[in-house]
Amino acid sequence: MSRMKSSLYAFLALLLMIGVAAPALAKAQSLKLNPTSLNFGNVVIGTTSPAQTLFATNVINSKDKFFSITTSAPFLKESDTCNRSLNSGQTCHIDVACRPTMSGTVTGTLTFVLNGHKRATVGTTCTGTSAT
Repeated sequence: MSRMKSSLYAFLALLLMIGVAAPALAKAQSLKLNPTSLNFGNVVIGTTSPAQTLFATNVINSKDKFFSITTSAPFLKESDTCNRSLNSGQTCHIDVACRPTMSGTVTGTLTFVLNGHKRATVGTTCTGTSAT
């Protein structure tokens, strides 16, 4: 009887691990982001860099809803065509720029919050420089 109990507990633990891992797998697989990072190089403090475009493609067989698409400062989301959701196979784009307020390298993120509060992120980098 105790052997059966331990087998049952092991099975339940496996189911729990699968349940915890499944959302992480869904997060990684529902939205393909290209490129996987944005580097704006040197940008004069107080000016805005030219925008770079990131493409987001829904790679699952159901609609992906976006609760938010945000950037951390000093990065700016200049425009996007995502319209709060993407059907299966559809692609939208987001234009991002950097406007540094101090010298030095700054890192940040472009973050998508999706169905079920899943997140997909892209790293962003720029270096604030003084005018020459």
